[in-house]
Formats: sequence, C-alpha cells, structure tokens
Amino acid sequence: MTDRESRTTGRAPASPAVADRAAFQAEPDRLREREKAHTREGDAIAAARRRLPMAEVAADPVLTGPDGPVTLLEAFEGRRQLVAYWTTPRGVEAMDYGYALMDLTVYGRQELWEDSPSGRPRVQGTPADHVRPRSDGRPVPQWSRLAAGRSGDLAPRT
Repeated sequence: MTDRESRTTGRAPASPAVADRAAFQAEPDRLREREKAHTREGDAIAAARRRLPMAEVAADPVLTGPDGPVTLLEAFEGRRQLVAYWTTPRGVEAMDYGYALMDLTVYGRQELWEDSPSGRPRVQGTPADHVRPRSDGRPVPQWSRLAAGRSGDLAPRT
C-alpha cells in the first residue's frame, strides 16, 4: 500500500505483528549479532580505504567560499584534512545519518527498492525518480547553485 492509497482509502498502513516482550527481545538479540558483523566489516572497509594510494591535487583551483573566491589550499585553513559534499547516488548515505535512522524504524525509508512487508507504506513514482531527484534534467541540488548565479558547468577545469 502506498502513502497515497492509505490517504485516499482511509485505511491505515499495515502494522507489524504484536508479540510479548520475550518474543520481541529475541528478535533484536538475533539481529545484534548480524549488526556486529556488519560493523566489523565496515571497520575493515574503512581501514582499507585509509590504505588507498593518493593522487596529488593542485592547491590553486579557485573555490567559492562563504566570503568569495578562495584557493583549495586556503579552504583547508591550516587543517590536515578537509571533508568536501562529492559522491555517487547512495554514497551520500554515509554522510547523512538520517538514512541510517530511518532504516531502524518500523516503516523504514519507504523507498521503492526496500524489502518491506506487504501493506507497508511506499513512496510514489519509479525507482529512477528516487535514485537521482531531477528537475528539468538537472539534479535538484544544482538549482541552488544556478539561482545564485553560478555556472551550470560542472566539468573539471583543465
């Protein structure tokens, strides 16, 4: 059942089964072992990532900072590391803990691709609509750049 169907039919989305406390607690206890393995694997992937080779980057590309143009080197402001908002579609999940929190809820993200029990709420649209939200052919996050008068050309400078 989609959110829209539940609003138009007046029916509530399917609820999880009800169990006594002991039966409920047995399920998260089983999941906890899998979660621990998942965490250990994530730690191993992070360790492997820290061992990746590095590519030298020029320090003089001009970026737009809060007070105007700055070089990449100036953006570091003397720090050893700088985290910067580039990734591929689902890669953003690692930077936005909101997705992980939704994954812990009874209804999840309500995404089309999610494996959820029948009758649970789902969003409308097609999988392509949810992978890369677009408006007029551009990813939605680009529109704020364009509205601010910045170039729509995202190609690397040569």
